[in-house]
Amino acid sequence: MWLHRGCFLFFVAVLTSTLPGDSAAQPIPDCNGNGIADALDADADGDDLPDACDNCQRIANPSQLDSDGDGDGNACDPDLNGDQVVGLPDFNAFRSVFGLTAGDPGFDPAADFTGDGVIGLPDFNVFRRFFGQNPGPGRLATRWCAATSPSEPARRPAPCWGPTSTCPT
Repeated sequence: MWLHRGCFLFFVAVLTSTLPGDSAAQPIPDCNGNGIADALDADADGDDLPDACDNCQRIANPSQLDSDGDGDGNACDPDLNGDQVVGLPDFNAFRSVFGLTAGDPGFDPAADFTGDGVIGLPDFNVFRRFFGQNPGPGRLATRWCAATSPSEPARRPAPCWGPTSTCPT
């Protein structure tokens, strides 16, 4: 995208100026604090949330629903047991709540990947897409790293941010 610097400055000035009758300028949303308006930051999934602030960076989820609070939005988090791999234990947990609706005993909002209040076929399709993979990426999720020595477990959590982060050694 080509944008002349003068036009960009005019655009920012218009966004930050007050309108007649306004008592103060309205702040421009900048969720990651990088000094660039959210509308100008990268948004890979097109849900109008910049990647740096999006809890599901590759699947559009404007609601940012994250029922289990792990930093990965429901739309990309079928890891129901929290081990950072979507596998058979997650499938068994999902199967046990399949067909339930919000308000039913045993309903698990974390298994409602579409956020529609029903755990059904659309949720199964999300699960299927992630089977055998890691959830996310989300903005706050802990990434899992390979072991650095034979005495360590095969996987260990490490605070790595974003989809391109490397894990510490």
